Amino acid sequence: MLRLVWMGHAVVLLALLATGPLAYAGQHALLIGISDYARAGLTPLPGALTDVAMMRDVLHDRLGFRPEEIKVLTDEEATHAGIRRAFAGLAERVAPGDFVYIHYSGHGSLLADQSGEGERGGQDQTWVPYGARTSFAVGLNRYDILDDEINAWLAPIVGKASALVYVADACHSATNTRGEHALVARAAPSAAQADHPFARSKRESTTLANAVLIGSARDDESASEVAIDQGHDLAGAPTTDSSTKLQAGVFTYQWERAVREAQPGDTWRHLFDRTAIRIAAQHHLRQRPQLTGTAADRPVLGGEVSKQAVVPVAGVEGQAVSLKAGRLSGITIGSVFSTQDPADSVRVRITEAGAGWSKGTLEQGRLATGDFLVEREHAYETAPLRVATLPPESDGDALLLRRAFSRVTTLPGFVPATKDEEADLFVVVLRPLRSNGGLQHAVGASGRDSLPIQDPQAAPQLWVLDRGERLIHDDMAIDLGPESEAFATLAANLTRYRRLVELKRLASEDQAASDLGLAVIHFAPCKPGSTGCEPIDSDGHYVSRVPGTSAWTVLQRDSGLPKNTVASFELHNPGLRDRYAYLFELAPNGCINLIFPSRDLPRDIARLIGGQRLDLSQPPIETGVIMDTVGDASLVLLSTQMPIQAELLAQTCYRGSMSVVARWGMNPLEALLLSAVQGSGQRSAFTFSVGTWGGTVIDYRVVARDTPPSFSD
Repeated sequence: MLRLVWMGHAVVLLALLATGPLAYAGQHALLIGISDYARAGLTPLPGALTDVAMMRDVLHDRLGFRPEEIKVLTDEEATHAGIRRAFAGLAERVAPGDFVYIHYSGHGSLLADQSGEGERGGQDQTWVPYGARTSFAVGLNRYDILDDEINAWLAPIVGKASALVYVADACHSATNTRGEHALVARAAPSAAQADHPFARSKRESTTLANAVLIGSARDDESASEVAIDQGHDLAGAPTTDSSTKLQAGVFTYQWERAVREAQPGDTWRHLFDRTAIRIAAQHHLRQRPQLTGTAADRPVLGGEVSKQAVVPVAGVEGQAVSLKAGRLSGITIGSVFSTQDPADSVRVRITEAGAGWSKGTLEQGRLATGDFLVEREHAYETAPLRVATLPPESDGDALLLRRAFSRVTTLPGFVPATKDEEADLFVVVLRPLRSNGGLQHAVGASGRDSLPIQDPQAAPQLWVLDRGERLIHDDMAIDLGPESEAFATLAANLTRYRRLVELKRLASEDQAASDLGLAVIHFAPCKPGSTGCEPIDSDGHYVSRVPGTSAWTVLQRDSGLPKNTVASFELHNPGLRDRYAYLFELAPNGCINLIFPSRDLPRDIARLIGGQRLDLSQPPIETGVIMDTVGDASLVLLSTQMPIQAELLAQTCYRGSMSVVARWGMNPLEALLLSAVQGSGQRSAFTFSVGTWGGTVIDYRVVARDTPPSFSD
């Protein structure tokens, strides 16, 4: 089903912001560790047993699992059939409202896809269970476990559980829902199993709602084992003997630490990010874990989840701090960051900022790799916006205007204009005349006045206008009562406006061609029950895909796009090198939505290999937009050589805009970006490129003509 973003609505993660301790009806864990691969001719993995012991203890110590709630399979128990029985038994035991944790440590591998399902890279990801690829095993136990099998086994569990966390610490584990530079690689050669009983079967892939799915490495990477100085012996007993070194999976070792250190308010995504940062910083491996799932933003131990986007600390050396985010995530030189606790004394000032990284100086407090920071003070890189006023019609309104103007010009990034003709914005107090719920405008020989007719009896409003003396957005017409609330709303909305101006400048730093292609996929109204006809809302509206695609210039036709037009997109990387793609939508009412990739998808899905075309309307992405709000809008396509944290650009929309859950088929996005601004009305497309990144901005217009969505008229 196509999952659409309503362009006129901000989308907030209301369902996942929990307070208080989590209370599940029951808890169940399945831990699988396979060390003995000798008869299969594969490298033994002693760290797999350590992994199981560590996770068993941390589940008990930090998540409150009782011993009888944890089932462990190791070596001889962990055959293909044994693992399948364990999943089936787990599915029977799980009841509605339960929490489930599943962890696999062992070899991962690949098998050429024979089902024709279009697996990325043409290969299925597999687990290598005990006995697979040996002469002594019989029947099913001779074969690897396919990712399709795992999906089918998980489906009935997720169907009943309130939440599920699944971790695979194995090579090629990103989508099977160990490295080459460490002591042991958890990578088995590709399986030569043309006769695999399930290889040619086409299985219905199940969307695993309420799940957190984690792979310890990308599909094309190895996962590693390392020696640790202390932890657990192979019998599971804790040891602090530093002379006894044990092996463990790099991911599991850092994951166990993150779970053990979790605090109220920390989400599964926080723990994952902390783990990934520590793997890169402490082990220096090119092993990039992947996370997907709609439940990643749920708290691990309860508590209130911060609504602020967090930046992970990538490294600390003395007073020098490195962050895993840069200018493309909205970080600027001079900005100040601290921890999520406002009472904390930590203070980091940014001194350098690249496209995907930044560095700062720790001015006070203490930090460690894997900590999270939030922005407290933003330093603007662009010149301040110049503000002027338009004369009011009464002395009382003049007093209101002076106070409002004083408030605006004390905001960071705003200054009084020396001349009206140089002003970027105008602030004015109006008492607009309304009739039948609408504003009344005078119409003269030169057309309709931009400002409404004044009514001395009407309640005053504070309006913010652009250079053409047009209201920037409806939410920039602010009721002036009570005054303190009005000025607070004005400050919040102008701050978001200012950040958008800065983003626009970043987007136009250098005129150069974008290196990614974008095509439009059309949808038209259809009759329910007809082939390919799908609902897009609960009001009986159905659409089906129109064959083919169109160049993005179709969005810019002079007549505009009819309200309620439905579209998706195809991305194309025409080059030879991999590129990461990020697609945003700037809606007329000030909302900016991250269309692709959404937070429920693995971050690596944004990677387009050379020559790849990616249809965003197809599984597992299935995303698009419904253009339900009249006005000027934009699409922004970013392309980078390295992944970025696009959600760090997130901010709420103008105060007064609707904030509702508005996405079908999944929990809503948390990634809200800063408010968009209606431009001069002139539609344009421009490109930008700075070193390792580039992109395209496409402006278009949505008109009130509510006709069947079509790109042909």
